[in-house]
Amino acid sequence: MDQLAEEVKQAGHTILTMMQHFAIPPGTVLTGEIPGEMAYEVWADEQDNIHIRKTGDLAVEADNPNIIVIECSGW
Repeated sequence: MDQLAEEVKQAGHTILTMMQHFAIPPGTVLTGEIPGEMAYEVWADEQDNIHIRKTGDLAVEADNPNIIVIECSGW
């Protein structure tokens, strides 16, 4: 459980670092997909907390199982 918590913390830090690098302001919702798994939204709040919400399940794709797609909206 501790390892999972650390991995989630590191993932949040990586997402926040990417958002800061591209000057994505707090509250901007990014949408993404993990092919064959799920669609999701991710955003940072004013205190640099990362929030992730699953928005749907996706059908399995055999062609590109290791590609994650992220789209920005609201810019």
